[in-house]
Amino acid sequence: QGSVSDAADLLALAGRYGALLSLLNRELANLLIVPPQQSKGGSSDVAAAGDAQTRQFWRDAALRFHSAHIANGRTHVLEVLEAEDNLALGSTFQLIMNLMVYFDRCHEGLWEEAWLLLDNLQLLPRSENEISRYVDTFHSFDSVVKQSFHHIVLGAMEALHNQHMMLKSVGGGIVPSNTSNNVPTAFAGTVEQRLFELRRRARVLVTFAGLIPMHSVDTKSRIAQMEAFMM
Repeated sequence: QGSVSDAADLLALAGRYGALLSLLNRELANLLIVPPQQSKGGSSDVAAAGDAQTRQFWRDAALRFHSAHIANGRTHVLEVLEAEDNLALGSTFQLIMNLMVYFDRCHEGLWEEAWLLLDNLQLLPRSENEISRYVDTFHSFDSVVKQSFHHIVLGAMEALHNQHMMLKSVGGGIVPSNTSNNVPTAFAGTVEQRLFELRRRARVLVTFAGLIPMHSVDTKSRIAQMEAFMM
């Protein structure tokens, strides 16, 4: 971590912002997922703590860079990136920073907030008609995003599945009727409509995932299994 962070400082001092953003994007993309906590006192705890510290280190460095050089509109850094034809690096950087927030929400079990954030990033198709366009969009992403895309897809399905499970639990698995588990018809209809929408988005996600290459061989089977549980 030390030698890489030293390199980042040197790149910043030298004004090599394209190289610096490439470094930040690579490090952050490898640290998207919040490290899982295992049983207390084991070696896995030590490893998770180290990964969490590394993740926080690079995130803090990225936030400082964003605050100093990108957040305030058209800055010198953006002008340098534009001159180098590297503005796409800045877009990738901001996407990865948003994805880190997304995975934080997933880790915290805030599934609806996580899903809304991801949906607003427009990385995944919302309907069958959009799938081919989003497949093309996937292939245009920076390689650091594509290599982590299986995490994004899996997290998206987990968000859909957990929202579906919680809503179904609250609604008691209700269907619209005059009386259903003492739930008013209007509410029952609203719940059922939302459950249908979550299932529809899950089906679109499975179809989309089947058309793109992903670095994890079991992601497609795992999301298909979660989608099946939503039926």
